Amino acid sequence: MAVQTKAYSFFNNFRSILTNRISLSVQPTLGISTETKSKLNTLPEKPKKPQTTFIRFCQEHRAEVVKSNPSVKLGEITKILAEKWKTVNEDVKKAYEEKYKKEMVKYTKEHLDYLASLTDQQKQILSDYAKEKKHIKETKKLHQFYKDSNKPKRPKGPYMWYVTEKSSIDKQPLRTLLSECKGKWMNMSESEKLKYTQMYEDDKKRYETEMEAWEGKMIEEGHLNVIRKSTLEDHKPKSKPKRNVEKKPKEKVSQK
Repeated sequence: MAVQTKAYSFFNNFRSILTNRISLSVQPTLGISTETKSKLNTLPEKPKKPQTTFIRFCQEHRAEVVKSNPSVKLGEITKILAEKWKTVNEDVKKAYEEKYKKEMVKYTKEHLDYLASLTDQQKQILSDYAKEKKHIKETKKLHQFYKDSNKPKRPKGPYMWYVTEKSSIDKQPLRTLLSECKGKWMNMSESEKLKYTQMYEDDKKRYETEMEAWEGKMIEEGHLNVIRKSTLEDHKPKSKPKRNVEKKPKEKVSQK
C-alpha cells in the first residue's frame, strides 16, 4: 500500500538581438526533445488511459458525420459532433459515463502497478519528461500572451536588415537567403554595412519606445512576470533614508 501511495504521488506530481553577428537565432518549434523521446522509448509500455465520454462519442460517430458532410473541414466536423453531443439523451450520456468510470478504476490500478515496477532511473526519466512538458506548456502560454497583448517585436540586427532587403529585391524567401548571404556579408566593408547598422539603431529606438509603453501597461495590469528586470528596478519605490536618531542614555535606577 505504501508503494502504491508513493507511486500515485509521483504520478500526480532565445531570443537574441542581431547586431554585427551574421548568425541568426530562430525560435525553435516547441516540442519534446529528441533526447527525451529516445529515453522514453526505453521504458516498458505503459497502460493506455481510457477515452473520455465525448472523445469516445466522437470516435463512434465521426464516420457518420463525415459521410453526411463530405465538403466540411476536419475542424468543423468536431464542431458538428459537439453540437450532436449536446442533443444526446441523458440516459445515453450516463451509460458513456459509467463505462468511463469503470475503465478509469481499472486504468488507475494498472498505472500504479506500472509505476511501482519501474526502477529509480526509469522514474527519473518520467519525472524529467513531466517537467519538460510543463515547461513547453508554460512557454506556449507565455508566447500566446505576448501575441494577445501586442508585445513589440524585437529589433532586426544589421545582417537581418541586409537579408530582408535582398529578399525584397530578389523575390526570394527570407529563410533561403539567410545562409546564402553569409559569405557576401562577411566580405562587405564596414562602410557598406553602415547602412544596415543604422537601420538596426533606428529599429532599436523604435523597440525601446514601444517596449516602454507596453511594459507600462503590463505594470498597470499587474503582469510583472513579463517585465524585464531592468524595468522593474527602475519602477521600484525608492526607500527613504533612515534618520540617525541619537539614542538617549538609559537612566540608572537607584537601588534602595
